[in-house]
Amino acid sequence: MSHGKYAKCPCCGKLALGENKIIELFGYRFRPNGKRVPQSYCRECRTEQIRLRNKLKREKQRRRK
Repeated sequence: MSHGKYAKCPCCGKLALGENKIIELFGYRFRPNGKRVPQSYCRECRTEQIRLRNKLKREKQRRRK
């Protein structure tokens, strides 16, 4: 969840107050209208989600063989 100058990760609850901490812990994304908004999930949780997705994908490919 992000509002103004803070962001809170719905996965782990990490909180970033101020633009510098948002950049460090969450990062920003750009909407099609050009508006910059903080990422919903912190970098750590996004990285973990990617690892889990890749692991599940590899396991699924192994089962097909």
